[in-house]
Amino acid sequence: MMRGMRTDMRPADALLAEVEPLAHAERRRRVADLRRLAGGRDLVPLLVDLGQRGPYERGLALALAAAARDEASREHIAVTARVGPLGLAGPAVRLAVRFGAGAGELLDLLADASAPVRKAAWSAVRKHRRDGLADALVDRVAERWGDAEAASLLPACRPAAVASRLEALAPAVPSWRLLGRAHPDLVLDHAERAPSRLRTLAPGLAEAAHRSPARVVALLEHLDDLPAPLAGKAGVLMDAEPERMLRVLLGPLRPRLWLLIVNRRCVRTRLRRYGDDDLAAVARAVHEHAGGARGPAVRSLLRAVPPGRRERLFAAVRAAAEADGARAHLDALLDLLPRPLRAREARRNAPRGIERNLPLFAHLPYAEARPLLEGMTHREDADARARGAALLIRCAERDGRPETLSDALRFLHRVDPAGPSLDTVALALYGLPDAALRAEHAAAVEHFARRLLDAREDPRNAMPAVDRLAAGLVRTGLAREDPAVLERGLGLLHRRPGPVAQRLGHLLPRGRETFLSDALAPHLGDHRFTLLFANLLGRRTEDVPSLRSALARTVDEAEGRTRDTAITLWLAPPRPARTPRRPRRPPPAPAAAGTRRAAAPSSAASTRPPPAGR
Repeated sequence: MMRGMRTDMRPADALLAEVEPLAHAERRRRVADLRRLAGGRDLVPLLVDLGQRGPYERGLALALAAAARDEASREHIAVTARVGPLGLAGPAVRLAVRFGAGAGELLDLLADASAPVRKAAWSAVRKHRRDGLADALVDRVAERWGDAEAASLLPACRPAAVASRLEALAPAVPSWRLLGRAHPDLVLDHAERAPSRLRTLAPGLAEAAHRSPARVVALLEHLDDLPAPLAGKAGVLMDAEPERMLRVLLGPLRPRLWLLIVNRRCVRTRLRRYGDDDLAAVARAVHEHAGGARGPAVRSLLRAVPPGRRERLFAAVRAAAEADGARAHLDALLDLLPRPLRAREARRNAPRGIERNLPLFAHLPYAEARPLLEGMTHREDADARARGAALLIRCAERDGRPETLSDALRFLHRVDPAGPSLDTVALALYGLPDAALRAEHAAAVEHFARRLLDAREDPRNAMPAVDRLAAGLVRTGLAREDPAVLERGLGLLHRRPGPVAQRLGHLLPRGRETFLSDALAPHLGDHRFTLLFANLLGRRTEDVPSLRSALARTVDEAEGRTRDTAITLWLAPPRPARTPRRPRRPPPAPAAAGTRRAAAPSSAASTRPPPAGR
């Protein structure tokens, strides 16, 4: 014997020492490489030694047996399935099914198994499509463990076995979805024999809809509501049987049709294929049954069809509303109508001089609405002046001409910056389309926002409105690549105090990162603005070169909480290329304790292999 050789080493010690420092994926690959030991003398002692240790080592033994697949490995899998703990017995019995265990062998393995282990076995039978095994098991499982477990095997059985047993096992089927996917025709046959159970069978019918949509539509005639699984297949059914499905929707499902229109995009996109008469019938059904949700339901229906077809559809809705006196929701639909029809309806619905109808004037042509709405901006009531300015802006937006919008923005000086209803004006300005906003318009919006900041004793009260205005300018500047508009939005963000609650990452289009980087560069000497905008962009900070560089400078140069925040943002995902970065100098003593967790990934230790662990 050689001097110094250890005589107390166990067969698995060398393997455990080798895989201990590896990451999980590398560890599993190393264990799989040991399949070369299959059939050799070294495998059995290794499996026995690992199987006598803790849960982690026994898991490695099971993975090694799955890789080797020789006679000794299969025996180890069988032993683990019989006497192993729950966390290993389930995977072991799955492997036994995968590697070809017969019915008798599998029942022997499960003789004393718990319900979760048996469930894992039946799941493996379905997954690996062991139809012969399922046919041999189903009756014996029903006799020994009950109909519920036997019914869980039906999706894996052959059609003949399912047909002969489905009537008896139907009340115990745990998943009609799986059974409908495996045997759609048999599930439809059963549903036609038992129409009273259609709600229970709905998941299986939804799976069968692709196979036999006509039979599913015929079954829907027995329902007064559409169960959720079948509602998700409404588009498939409307594609296959458009006329018949429309009769069902306007017949037994009529009371719930409005819910499908509101909640199911697949239904809305198919409705545009029907003629105007059919859509008018749908509109009347929606108005009749939607109740307090008429507004959203009819709005969803109008948005589902092209603008050129909305006039007749709106006429049907208006006639139904006038018949029962429920007209309150019609005014909110005008913005969906073509411009001539919208103006005509506004004139019809808004008699002059009635205060509550003033919002309808914003749907008129600007030249016609301006004298009516301008009067609101001259009142003593600050709230009325703000609402009048907002209505003029919305009217100019609908007009679409730049000179009209310039005229409407002149009325912003009549809005009290310390008064109420500022959010109404801010929302009107934020809603301006990007194509309509020019540099001169952006200047008026910025001037209004600065008035809000200057006029308040506590500027924080104006922050929601200012943030909305700044976000609108940034969005428009990025969308149109207009540096003048973008600079005004950035200037507002630079000037405002405190953090910004609104995120801007979703406003940065792909391909505009360099444009934004150039616009940000003059502002990034201020660490506060750097952190502010990095927080606003979130993960998109990684795409803006100047902001990424400024954030690195803040990590190196700032002090205290500013530096702590910069480190947190620097380490935020995605960070693979940035994690190894280390600050050029250590943090000051007062900040060291607070930044230890944040700075840890950027230490030199992050370049070493991951720590050992299980």
